[in-house]
Amino acid sequence: MEISFLLSLCFIVKKTNFLPLGISCEELSPVNNEESSLEDNTVILSYTYSKQADGSDNFFWYRQYPGKPPEFLISHSGTGKLLSDSVSRLSFKVREDKTRMHLQISSAAVTDSAVYYCAVKPTRATSSSRRCTTSALCSTILSIITAAVKRTTLTLNVEHQLVSPVH
Repeated sequence: MEISFLLSLCFIVKKTNFLPLGISCEELSPVNNEESSLEDNTVILSYTYSKQADGSDNFFWYRQYPGKPPEFLISHSGTGKLLSDSVSRLSFKVREDKTRMHLQISSAAVTDSAVYYCAVKPTRATSSSRRCTTSALCSTILSIITAAVKRTTLTLNVEHQLVSPVH
């Protein structure tokens, strides 16, 4: 069975004026907007960073299923240091020149079909240090996740009762 992996399309977000003030999409761009694979294969999703990353750049990978908020997967520094707990079947790699970030999904499964995002948060001081320069949706993703955490889930339990047939 073939599996599709979609990466964020920053220019679509820009065309819809969805980005909050001060958010920029020029920092990261997907190498391929869509990836396909067969089950059990290894899939590599790649983003190109517009500059050479260093240890003060933090990269965050997210996955979003249709109709669901994005979920955090893994984070790492621009030098390749893991910043979060490792996740089964997921690994990352920073290219030697530190301009390309890769998320590797081993033993791909149908349940891995989703939209994936890579966001960067430079932590070094810049001329506009209050600005969150990021890939598509960094602040938006964090806002969505915050909203999802605050959401209350209502679960209805259905109780089954035997009903006598009506004659």
